[in-house]
Amino acid sequence: MQGAFPLPLKWLRKQEWENAWLASSAFGMVFIPWILAAAVVAGLAAVLARTSWPALSALFLFGSGWGVGGLLFGIAVHRLGLSLTTGIALGMNSAVGSGLPLLIYHPEQIGQRVGLLVIASLVSTIAGLAACTIAGRSREALAAPDSTPERGRYWLSVALCGLSGLLSPLFTFVLLPGAPLVRQAVLAGAHPLDAPNLVIAVGMTGGMVPTAGYCVY
Repeated sequence: MQGAFPLPLKWLRKQEWENAWLASSAFGMVFIPWILAAAVVAGLAAVLARTSWPALSALFLFGSGWGVGGLLFGIAVHRLGLSLTTGIALGMNSAVGSGLPLLIYHPEQIGQRVGLLVIASLVSTIAGLAACTIAGRSREALAAPDSTPERGRYWLSVALCGLSGLLSPLFTFVLLPGAPLVRQAVLAGAHPLDAPNLVIAVGMTGGMVPTAGYCVY
């Protein structure tokens, strides 16, 4: 199900993909997160005002990096196709999102059972990505002669997939600098399990900035 969200792009042949991407991003990255945050955190403006600018800036920057990764994913879907982009980008996303936190926050576990299992999964994921890339290149070579030039730039599209997979896990790190904002939300009366919704809203708003900039441009 995770890779199904860009499926409607296949039926928007008469529209530029940026139009659909901008509309869906605004809905999913701005409207819904802030509606949820407003529903569970009372006094949003006051809570944000009491949170330090360095903490909010870190949230926004991590979210912006994640947004660039999502934007590159959309571009790669347009250039390379849904199935291959999903396999490469989400596979890289899972690999980096699993390995990087282990390496940064729990390096002592690398030689333990849990670390070895993560490493084994990373190796298998990378092998699967290589197989998908080779298979996709073979399909490209057998494509019809009237294929569009944009789709012919295969390796550039694969690079966009890989960069998307590297940047997208940045949202994992949004919750870490978001601790001060969560604390202020809890002090304002929010339930501790609901308070992170405000962190997510700020991070996703940061992700919306590069998306909107590219699509409008």
